[in-house]
Amino acid sequence: MERVEIFDTPTLRTNANITQHTAASLPVIFMEMVALQDISQFKVNGVFTVRSRSGELQTALYNSTLGVCEFLDHPFRSRLLQIIQLEAIRHSNIPSKCPMRAGTYYIRNASFAKARIPSFLPASYFRVDVNLIRTNPFQTVLTTRWYGKLIKK
Repeated sequence: MERVEIFDTPTLRTNANITQHTAASLPVIFMEMVALQDISQFKVNGVFTVRSRSGELQTALYNSTLGVCEFLDHPFRSRLLQIIQLEAIRHSNIPSKCPMRAGTYYIRNASFAKARIPSFLPASYFRVDVNLIRTNPFQTVLTTRWYGKLIKK
């Protein structure tokens, strides 16, 4: 991971950054979220887009939207979101069941450098969007864009 952009709302105040303490260390993610209300009737959308070296978006290879509670009950239904969830849960206080109560949540020292990436994703520069959407009424609650480079070994 190289950088992150966060577009939050008053419902879910969020900040995040990616740090690398030394040239030899892996980049790690720090994220803090303040949920001002319980989260249960939401959907999560994940999109993996290949981009050029200059940053131009080229092709969306993956785009999936699931109910948050449905996803937490059956994370294997979305391989990309499951990869993100497994790493995030290990390094956070985010609940793994619904509903997510109002409160402060964090992700600390999460790194996706050793994640098992699906074989259909090519070595590339990429952008992964992870978004939370309220369904009734329809409203985007959180938009995140994660930029990086996928290297296959």
